[in-house]
Amino acid sequence: MAEIKMTLAEYIKEIGEQNLADLIGVSRTTTKSWRYFVRTPKVKQAKKLINISNGLLDWESIYGDTHNMEVDRAIRATETQDAS
Repeated sequence: MAEIKMTLAEYIKEIGEQNLADLIGVSRTTTKSWRYFVRTPKVKQAKKLINISNGLLDWESIYGDTHNMEVDRAIRATETQDAS
């Protein structure tokens, strides 16, 4: 059986920016910047995210697929425009 994974943006939307901020120990502004791909979590924060998500997040769901960087960049640009 395949594991269900979600992107970091989906995870943040699901549990809420403030709730995640409280769990990780960062500001809501920080989690919002992760959700809209303005910034990415530091490695230590990513480890916390993976642990608290109980397997819903992994390195690729946080940092993206390294094999499709151009596609990922285009998707993020579109999502960022939609959020404006």
